[in-house]
Formats: sequence, C-alpha cells, structure tokens
Amino acid sequence: MSTPALEVKTLRPSLPFRPHCGSRHVTRAASRRAGAGAYAERVTSLPPFASDNYAGTHPEVLAAVAAANDGFAVAYGDDPWTARLDARVAEVFGPGALAYPLINGTGANVVSLMALSERWGGVVTSDVAHVNTDENGAPERVGGLKMLPCPSADGRIEPFHVERWAGQRHDVHRAHPGVLSLTQSTELGTVYPVEALRALVDTAHGLGMAVHVDGSRLANAAAALGCSLRALTTDLGVDVVSLGAAKIGGMIGEAVVVLAPQDAPVVPGSGYDGGALRERAAAAVPFLRKSTMQLASKTRFVSAQLLALLGEPGAPVGGGAAAAPVTPGAAGAGAGPAAAGSGAGPAGAGSGARAGAGPAGAGPAGAGPAGAIARAAAEPLWWRNAVHANAMAARLRAGLESSGVLAPAPAEGDAPRAGAAPEGGAAVGGVRITRPVEANAVFATLPRAAADRVREQARFYDWAPGETPDRVEVRWMCSWDTPAEAVDAFVAAVADALAR
Repeated sequence: MSTPALEVKTLRPSLPFRPHCGSRHVTRAASRRAGAGAYAERVTSLPPFASDNYAGTHPEVLAAVAAANDGFAVAYGDDPWTARLDARVAEVFGPGALAYPLINGTGANVVSLMALSERWGGVVTSDVAHVNTDENGAPERVGGLKMLPCPSADGRIEPFHVERWAGQRHDVHRAHPGVLSLTQSTELGTVYPVEALRALVDTAHGLGMAVHVDGSRLANAAAALGCSLRALTTDLGVDVVSLGAAKIGGMIGEAVVVLAPQDAPVVPGSGYDGGALRERAAAAVPFLRKSTMQLASKTRFVSAQLLALLGEPGAPVGGGAAAAPVTPGAAGAGAGPAAAGSGAGPAGAGSGARAGAGPAGAGPAGAGPAGAIARAAAEPLWWRNAVHANAMAARLRAGLESSGVLAPAPAEGDAPRAGAAPEGGAAVGGVRITRPVEANAVFATLPRAAADRVREQARFYDWAPGETPDRVEVRWMCSWDTPAEAVDAFVAAVADALAR
C-alpha cells in the first residue's frame, strides 16, 4: 500500500524571534510518522534554501574518508590522519595551535566554553547566538554555565555590552562573566569586521575574560572579508575556536581549536593571563571531550574530513586570493565577496563548487575580479566552498533586486525589523531585505501567502513575524552545493508567487 503524501504545515508561534525551529522539528517528526516514502514525496522541484546543513558531503571529502578507510589505525585520535591535522592546524592558525576533532557543533561549543570557564562562570554572548537559543540549553545543562545574552544589532554585539555584564564580576549572587562567546559569521548572516572583533577581544581581555569564537561558519566570514582563518582568530587574540566543517562540505564532525599559548597576551591588573589560560584549556579539552560524549572512537574519519577541507600540511592556507573583502554593515547592500558577481540571470551560472572547481560564476555574471576563478583552484577546499556559498547568497539578493520584487528600502538608520510597520502601501506586497547580506544567508520579509507558495518549490524556514500579521520573515540559506541556476529559478519562483 502506498504511503499517503505528507501535508507539511508551518507552525507560526508568537515568539519574538526564531520560530523556525518549531516548524523544522514538527515537519521532521511528521515525516517519520507518515513513513520515509512520504518524506521522499515531499521533495521539492528546487534544492532547499533552508540550511547549509542540507547540502551533501563534498566529493573531495568523501574521497578523503574513503582513503582513510584502508586497513587498521589506532583509535581515539592516535592515528596518522589526526597527527597530520595537528600539523595542518599549526600552519593555518599558527605554531602551537592544537585541534581536537569531535562529533558536532553543539559539542564543540560546550567543550570550548567548559574548558575556558570556572564552575561558577557565565558566558557573555549575543541574544541570537546559537549557544543561547539553539542548543537546547546544553551549555547550561551540560556545562553548568549561565548564558548572559546581550541585545544585538543584526546578530553583532559591541564592547559596551561586555562592559555592562562585567559589572557583576564581584557579586557573589550572580554568575561570574568569565567568557565572551562571539559567532562569526553571525546567526543573522552578518560578519564582524576585523577591527570590530579586535575591539571586542581587547575589551574582554581587559576585563579578565577569555574569548571563544563559534566558528560554525568561520569559513564564510573569512571568505567574505577576504582574509585567512588566522587573521580572524589568532591574530586578534581569540583563545579558543569551535571550527565548523559540516556546513562547508564536511559529513560529520567539527573541531575545538585551542590557539597557541605563546601568542596569547597578558593584561596586567585584569586577571587575564592568556598563556596560562590556554594551557589549562588544552589540558582540559581531551577529558571534557570524553565526558561530554564527543570523542569518536574512529577519530581518523573526522580528521580526514578536516584535512580535506583545510588542506594537507604544506598546502596554501587560504584567505584572500579569490575574493575581495566586503564592508559589513551597509544596510541591505552587503553583497558578500567580490567574486559573488551581480548578475541574477543565467549568464555565468555554473555551480562550480562541486568537484573543486572553485567559486561559481565562471561567466560574466558571476566572475568577480579578473583571474579570480583561476586563482581559486590553488585555494583550499574550505575557501572555495565558502566563496561559492557566499556568492550564491549575493546572487539571490541581486536577483530579487533586478526582478523588481524588492520593496523600497527604508531611510538611513531605519532598517526594517520584525514587528516594524512597513512604509508605504506598495511595500506591503513585495520582498523586503531585513539584514545585510554579508555571508551565505538572505533574510527577508514577504507576504505569508507568497512564502507558502514558494515553499511548494523549495524548502526554507520561517524565522520571525513580519512587519504586519500577514507578512513573515524568512531565512534563505545557500551552501557550497547550491547551483547558480537554482538560485535564478528560486528568484523566478518568488516573483511568480508575488504576482499571483
């Protein structure tokens, strides 16, 4: 007997932000009840724009895993692949940096924060940070760490937020703010400029706090800024990084990277001694990784993926050859790396990230700087994949603009947000970009009815209520494997849904 088709309904809880989680998990649970066949029938005509986690594993990563599956190797990380990963991480992040492969991003964040914190510690972070909203309380439940959220602008916080929490350092009745956790790129698709990161790190260290970077999409931020992974971490004084892999072409696994103790500053009078702090963290991570159930017995297969993405020892470390930097913060205008191109049409629409061909857009519409595509071939896979994902988000935004469906932009300094009243009757029926497009995500509001029609062709998540009850904010996410022609078709689907 055939399995009945699954009717997918999107929950619309009245939350201030992030209602997408409800619809995501209800959909998954419903598909299980209806059977696997029903979920297959729900597959849409276009690739999903829901999450970069929907993408498959890059062929080069699969090949690396297959190569590692040759005979026997010592378990729990005492294998040649993990040894080579240590050498490679020291090249990418600086001599003395240490990598600890583990299973997933939540685990990487929990282990990192526990390694940096006292038992009575608190973690200062953005109100929309993954550690605060999307880890089911794991840092608090597993790590025993109080989250100290700061109101953010487009996902980014500022030094004065850190200073505000620091005022309770000596109050025995309150959690001690011992760690600043920053997400780069942020959950809202924005990127901290290098100098903004430096100011935050310096402020935290001056207040005696350690600094953790949730680098689930660190590759996308580096590609957007045209810089290396080291330039966003070690060179700024960051102490520990949760290094993402799954979102940029990996299969399963991430890493905790403890940066070199000898590179850490000491801030007299603040209580921050970076070298001693990082040495303690490096000593703690192996035990925390095991006690939090993040130690994979066959670690070589996680290390092999990370090596495929970062490159083998001696290869270029990546960071700047294939894209020019963007200037984060331009309201609604951030287009990602220069390699993104501005054309929304089919010209140059190749989806070149697969098979290691470099960023998409070999034709005129998406070529970026002269010679960028040729130079990209020498870049590591993480860079190529991140440049492509960012380019597709920029292409999506540009396509919406060129198709004429974008609502008029608000006045300078009056960026639209969920719950804000739209300006002008004509804006109500169109798409309004709600966050700067700086990495691989596009956030926008549009009529709910139109969003539901588009969702018949491609999956994506509702994110927040829109400016009015009949509008909704959505997130459209691009990945290393998003084809340019699918972006163009998606733009056409949005335009068609709005025209009905």
